[in-house]
Amino acid sequence: MSLHGTLGWPHIPGSTLKGAAAAWARRQQKPAERRAAVFGGVAATPGRPDDKPDPVPATGEVEGDELDAEAPADPGDDSDPDAAGTTPGTVRFLDALPKPNAAPKDRLQVHSDVITPHHSAYHTQEQPQAPGEHEQPRPLPFLSLSGVFVADLVGDDPDTTETAAAWLAEACDDHGIGARTSAGYGYLTATDNVDWTIR
Repeated sequence: MSLHGTLGWPHIPGSTLKGAAAAWARRQQKPAERRAAVFGGVAATPGRPDDKPDPVPATGEVEGDELDAEAPADPGDDSDPDAAGTTPGTVRFLDALPKPNAAPKDRLQVHSDVITPHHSAYHTQEQPQAPGEHEQPRPLPFLSLSGVFVADLVGDDPDTTETAAAWLAEACDDHGIGARTSAGYGYLTATDNVDWTIR
């Protein structure tokens, strides 16, 4: 569970939402150009494998000041953010916060939960011994959440922003968000309610 640094409320960080949507879109092999428009990244080059930047061309062995003046800029040089061919995304993923004025059944609830690994020594030792029934289980308490969260996406283009919202909804439903998704935690039922405000 993540708590908002200022408000102290449970929240889902925007970086988590963006990462989940980006991972889902990549697994579904959505077009690289469409993904770059939403999330940003290295511009795609026709004829090259998806999402792989062009290699830096070899300029031969040089010494001292004999570097080729036409050689590409070092991608690690942050003096020019576009030197490596990267593009910023056009959609901003804001933190998801609990829905205000939610119906009683949709209000945020914090649950006390527990997981009990039975053979922790077997799984953590460098040279594990065979597990046995004489080992003591170790209950590990943790907190889980239920309720309705609202995630806002802000974009430059309504069509691209709507695409990002649809991808995020699919990611929440298919892969879940957060820890212990293999045990059933973190799966969300997402709905994208589009409320455009033209300024």
